[in-house]
Amino acid sequence: MKKSFFAILLSSALPVLCMGQRLSLQEAINIALKNNLDIQISKNDIVAAETANHIGMAGGLPSVSITATDNQQLTSVNQELNSGQKISGNWSSGNTLNVGVTASQLLYNGMKVQTTKQRLEEIEKLSREQFNADVQNVVADVMRQYYLVVMQQGFAKTLENSLSTARQRLEIVRTRKSVGVASNVDLYQTEIDVNNIKQQQHQQVLLIQQTKSDLLKLLNLSSDSAIIISDTIVVEKHFDKSVVENAFLKNYAVIAAQQQINISALIEKEVASLRMPSLRLNGGFNFGRSQSAGQVLLNQTYGPFIGLSLSIPIYNGGVYKRQQSIAAIDTKNAYLQKSKIENEVQTAAVKALNAYDNYLAQLTIEQGNYKLADSLLYLINQRYVLGYSNILEVKEAENSYINAGYRLVNLSYALKTAEIEMRRIMNDLNF
Repeated sequence: MKKSFFAILLSSALPVLCMGQRLSLQEAINIALKNNLDIQISKNDIVAAETANHIGMAGGLPSVSITATDNQQLTSVNQELNSGQKISGNWSSGNTLNVGVTASQLLYNGMKVQTTKQRLEEIEKLSREQFNADVQNVVADVMRQYYLVVMQQGFAKTLENSLSTARQRLEIVRTRKSVGVASNVDLYQTEIDVNNIKQQQHQQVLLIQQTKSDLLKLLNLSSDSAIIISDTIVVEKHFDKSVVENAFLKNYAVIAAQQQINISALIEKEVASLRMPSLRLNGGFNFGRSQSAGQVLLNQTYGPFIGLSLSIPIYNGGVYKRQQSIAAIDTKNAYLQKSKIENEVQTAAVKALNAYDNYLAQLTIEQGNYKLADSLLYLINQRYVLGYSNILEVKEAENSYINAGYRLVNLSYALKTAEIEMRRIMNDLNF
């Protein structure tokens, strides 16, 4: 990529669309990446995954807690000691205070902490791949819609050229009619031809407006914003079968599928570690103070403590074993899902490459046809001026020119969309 995705999203100097502003493809992509809601959601998912990817979330850091209890009570006492002394009291006030600071550090639990940390790292990588895939899809959508506007405008130019020629012919017919060498048939037919082209122009203007509105929708901008697009469709001509090979190496869906396999395998290891012993180191400081009526009026203790606690799972109804079996099945499914995605990616790459080669061959032919149709229209018009061609021959040549222009811009757009799809599959959409 020519720019970092995050650099584009975080940039504060992105272009602001003004009325009648010229919009380049680069500006359109930048605006789309800035405003697209799916991109913003994916970006938030990355932040959440980064936050979760911490040793503390995996349980590898010590836990420290403070507990304190303070109970005030009223007690009636009636005691008789072996010395014969008697102690009694009604509703005597007493107080019990306990304060403790406890720290606990996990020493071993079957490598579950390390496995969980690895899983969190894989989840963060997966969220980044999903973000990259979303970016590629948005860029591809914007490029396709942008070039669709260019394509429609290209055909509008063909109609404009055809209308100019028809108007010139109309002036010639009117001049001939005024001197009596042309009939009303020629005049009416030429006027109808001019009006038909004007009608096509109106339809094309509407189509261009609607196509621009769809582009503005992708950019998350107001659909009535006035934009000017002055661009041409330029296609690459050097794709080969390496597209299919690169699809497996670079495609985000394939990479994400492999990361999902890693995550499933790590979950399987985490569940297996639940069946292992768990050893903790515990330590802290306790303070206790008890004040009451009776023989012992005050009892106060304090001091540090340290020790180990060992927990060995023996039997829990086979829950952990079943969970491990389910996790193993999930891992197998992840492998199957990757194989499915690889097959889909390969199919898409082959289809895109075949379409590209086919459209490229057609485009070469159609470019020649368009030049021939343009030359034919010019020649027939010259013959008509000299009186060697009739109005029907001119009309037929004009229709051939318009149809050739329409096929040319459509093939150029089809070839460009095939190129965009191949680059999207290979994660190679440069912008």
